[in-house]
Amino acid sequence: MFDGYAVELLEQIKKNQEEILKRMNNLENQVNGEYVTVREAAEMKQCSVQAIHHHLMNNVDLEPEVDWIKRGGKNLIKRTALSKIVVKKSA
Repeated sequence: MFDGYAVELLEQIKKNQEEILKRMNNLENQVNGEYVTVREAAEMKQCSVQAIHHHLMNNVDLEPEVDWIKRGGKNLIKRTALSKIVVKKSA
């Protein structure tokens, strides 16, 4: 009797775990589509990674947690906020 209950409980846990993993993957895909990494932003703006970092820290138009977020040790910039980053080309 106890063994049947334990097996049923483990099956329910596995089902819940699969659902949680599916939802996490969905959220991760949404974030990846909406945000770009600093390196990708630098390639798009044709500037250095340091220039993008400088803008993130010093540009008053870019708000943390609104225009850019830090996830997993990486800064991610919203695609819609890229227009706020204006890099001057050196002559």
